[in-house]
Amino acid sequence: MEWFESDPLAKGMYFPYNSMSALRFRPQELTLIAGPSFSGKSALLTSAMCYWMRDKKYSDKKEKFLLISPEFSPRMNLARIIQQICARMPGDISAANVIAACTWLEGRMLIYDSVGSQEIDDIVNLIHLGVQEHGVTAVILDNLTCLQLPSGPDRLSGETDLIVKLVES
Repeated sequence: MEWFESDPLAKGMYFPYNSMSALRFRPQELTLIAGPSFSGKSALLTSAMCYWMRDKKYSDKKEKFLLISPEFSPRMNLARIIQQICARMPGDISAANVIAACTWLEGRMLIYDSVGSQEIDDIVNLIHLGVQEHGVTAVILDNLTCLQLPSGPDRLSGETDLIVKLVES
């Protein structure tokens, strides 16, 4: 009954940008954003993530994120996020800005500390741990190409297995 008492299509997070405000990220759905390397996918998602964590204006609940980005070190990911929070160029960010941003992020975001190729089952287990033990409400898995998939004729079944496991997470 709880599902039907409110508009299920109004649940979830939406982009804080007018041109994209109709796109919803709803609970228990998997959304993939695809595009060429260095087209801004990561920057778009981490920028929106900061809005989603800030208040409930762009989400129907308080959000806590798990960022899994094995393409870059946690230090590089955190630096980009701090720059987005501070809205300043790297040379204009002070130690006080970094401390304030990290203090604000505390309790709102976890970053998986691993770089390079990842086993699919390890990522799925990490997502379960984040949700069950740390109260994670949303996961950004940045760059599926870092996940180990079978090669050759088994690649398609490996991709299908990956999507099924992520949907079930």
